[in-house]
Amino acid sequence: MLTSVFQKLPVTALSMNEDHIFVGQGGTVQIFKFFKENQLTLFQELQLFKNSVVHGIKCVSFSNALEVIVYGGKNVSVLTSDCSDENFKEKHKFECYDWVLDTTFIQGPQRCIAVALAHNTVLIIDLQTSAFLHEIHCKEKCILYSAHFIQYGEQLTA
Repeated sequence: MLTSVFQKLPVTALSMNEDHIFVGQGGTVQIFKFFKENQLTLFQELQLFKNSVVHGIKCVSFSNALEVIVYGGKNVSVLTSDCSDENFKEKHKFECYDWVLDTTFIQGPQRCIAVALAHNTVLIIDLQTSAFLHEIHCKEKCILYSAHFIQYGEQLTA
């Protein structure tokens, strides 16, 4: 029986915070952690997408947890890690009807994420209920090849 000991895929997404580096390769996210004396060690590896490549990783720290959005193809996964258990777990998984170009956490009283899709659509998803709250369309239906969210206070611009 053959077992994989080395993964030779291009890095397609990269993100970091003060304690971790998140590396997207294929449908996998590798999580490296800084230990004492700035030693970087592979801490955890999660296979998130079977038929999609990870294209983006976004991290946000809350008072007692770290949450990470991972997206690629038509898939979005939300990972969480709390103070009591440092391992990351996939808490939410969504499959959208169009290609995901960007995601972000929305600041506000509800725990929501915004998802930009390839045909000028933004989805707002409630993380408490996993419900799609809003679907915002643009009059133009041309395909987008890139999108980016910018948030200033409570204003979110795509």
